[in-house]
Amino acid sequence: DNATEVRASIDLARAHGATLDGFKHNKSVNGVVQFNFLRFSQPGAFDLRFSIGDKYVAMVRVVVEPTGDEGLGPTGRCGQVYYPHLTSFNRGTNESVGQPAVSAGDEQVALLRWPQSVEALACVPVMEDAGFKISQGWGGDLWVWYRPAMEALETGEGLPQAYMDFYERLGVPLNANERKIKKAYYQLSLLWHPDRWASYPLYQRLAQDVFELVSEAYRLLTDPPVPKEPVVTGGDDSKGAYM
Repeated sequence: DNATEVRASIDLARAHGATLDGFKHNKSVNGVVQFNFLRFSQPGAFDLRFSIGDKYVAMVRVVVEPTGDEGLGPTGRCGQVYYPHLTSFNRGTNESVGQPAVSAGDEQVALLRWPQSVEALACVPVMEDAGFKISQGWGGDLWVWYRPAMEALETGEGLPQAYMDFYERLGVPLNANERKIKKAYYQLSLLWHPDRWASYPLYQRLAQDVFELVSEAYRLLTDPPVPKEPVVTGGDDSKGAYM
């Protein structure tokens, strides 16, 4: 079994306000569906459900223990410290510096002023391991270099997904011509090609997953497979065989 679309979700009625983030859709490969990047927004016991279409096919009880999560997303300890100050994440409270980035994949720099920077100091090693560049300024300020697209990779929101049709993955209408398809693919490649994320090892694998989805869509839209023709292999009573 290949290409069966499976969706993961939690029972919101019993979630006590928790949400499920990450890549919540995937397709089967040789009968197996993997979910490698799911995050619960808070500790607790949750019913993790898996469905095909509108039908639930399995449920797993998941217990998330409260820990000193060092994750960098909205639910991670260090993410909660840093993300509110990264202005291009649309929730910033501090200053952005220099010219705006051309895209969410271009590096930007934010300034965390003292005393907000005090709490962030404890997370500097964690952030640097993930590829963030952090430098201390005068008076306890912190300069943080990052990419706005990190937030999408952390949450899965707004990213191409396996369950989407090829046009939707590329963000083009169903009547898009080849020129528009190529342009969309080029722009998405600039954003998600894993080589552009080489300095952010924590995010490079996630970018690779997104890049593979848009590459598959582009390849099959611009060079669709040719249907196999039936070929008669026997006498008058024989049936056609696909070659």
